[in-house]
Amino acid sequence: MAAVTGCTQTADTSAEIASTAVDFQVNSVSVSPLTLDNICTRLGGRGAPPTLTIRHSPVAGVPIRIRMWDQISNGTTFEHRRTRVTSDGSGTTVVNHRFLPPCNTTGNTVSSYRFDVTADGNTTTTVWGGYDSRSRSIR
Repeated sequence: MAAVTGCTQTADTSAEIASTAVDFQVNSVSVSPLTLDNICTRLGGRGAPPTLTIRHSPVAGVPIRIRMWDQISNGTTFEHRRTRVTSDGSGTTVVNHRFLPPCNTTGNTVSSYRFDVTADGNTTTTVWGGYDSRSRSIR
């Protein structure tokens, strides 16, 4: 039997120190407009990645997790990948990541593409746009 006494836990990285020392807050998330250019090549697009602009407390090094997903009109969801970045001390972090491009080819559903931005335990969800696979049009 082993016993450990006299130990204290400390933050391992400056990002962890920053997030615990300051109340970090995401103020807004904006995404470049969903266009045909962003849609997958199978649907006539180029699969160009979106640009996310995250405005937040002016603290550098706080981990920000970003998830792109699709809420489909039939009740299912589809993951379009995730990424992780650290906050910029200016208060604005710009993200260009190659998520899986919108590519709803079912022919009978509407997709609502969304981003979840999580930092310091709080999540902000932003709707990017929609795609109607029946009419093959962006909403």
